[in-house]
Amino acid sequence: MNRETIKMLFEYSFLTLQQNLDGIDHEESMIGPEKGGNCINWVLGHILLSRNAVLKLVEAEPIWPPEEGLLYERGSSPLDGRSHPRSLDRLLGDLNTSQERLMAALDRMKEHDLQTGTDGMTRARQISAFHFHEAYHSGQIGVLRRFIGKTGAIR
Repeated sequence: MNRETIKMLFEYSFLTLQQNLDGIDHEESMIGPEKGGNCINWVLGHILLSRNAVLKLVEAEPIWPPEEGLLYERGSSPLDGRSHPRSLDRLLGDLNTSQERLMAALDRMKEHDLQTGTDGMTRARQISAFHFHEAYHSGQIGVLRRFIGKTGAIR
């Protein structure tokens, strides 16, 4: 996978997230499915935690120090009022920052850099796996949007 394709995938993902999150406030972002599962706030925070790893792969500054992402790690407890999650506005700002940093870092990277890696996986392959993960969770946000009573954003 080349740099321009990676950029395009993350641009589509970013636009999808923006559309799915449009018109949702913090309180709505905290509503989770009754029979288990995570709320929009957690899913977006989890995407951002994953983006931290992508930013490291492209040698860009992460948006959060590791301890700030603990609430959003895989397997963490569902969020509630006692867990002190980030506000949705803050998460949306962090999403914008992560997008700017990712696009700028990819612009600086050489194609050769994307073909280097460790353990038999190139950076490009690792980044594409993270994008798949992000796309999966972006779809969850679309479903959760409907769960909280909003109309579908992508038609």
